[in-house]
Amino acid sequence: MEQTPEDRKINPQITELEIGVRDLRKVKLYPLSLGDQLELSDIIQQGLTAFFQIEQGNEQSLAMFTGHMFTLVKENIGRLIGLLALDETDTNKVLKEITNTQIEEAVRIIYRVNYAPLKNLKGLLGEPKAETD
Repeated sequence: MEQTPEDRKINPQITELEIGVRDLRKVKLYPLSLGDQLELSDIIQQGLTAFFQIEQGNEQSLAMFTGHMFTLVKENIGRLIGLLALDETDTNKVLKEITNTQIEEAVRIIYRVNYAPLKNLKGLLGEPKAETD
């Protein structure tokens, strides 16, 4: 028996996001799967590793880090857009339509839906107790 739209549960974590350079259109932003969260975390970790490897106050190292970050983003932008879990499957089309401000909003939504709940898990587990001799 096929389900009707009323029978299906709608995921409350699905968010609508408006994108567009000239004309805005709504796209759905779905929550990340655990696998996608781990993949996104790997990309972020690559950037953070490069950041912490620069020498403090060394302008040449800062320039190298900036170059590394631009390369990292450029090489992974299609993958990153794909990880956004938009209902749009053509990542090149999204890249041509989404602005920096709109991608920033998407990142905020992704953090709120996918990563902010992790702090609740930490609270649930409680702080580790210090062992006394």
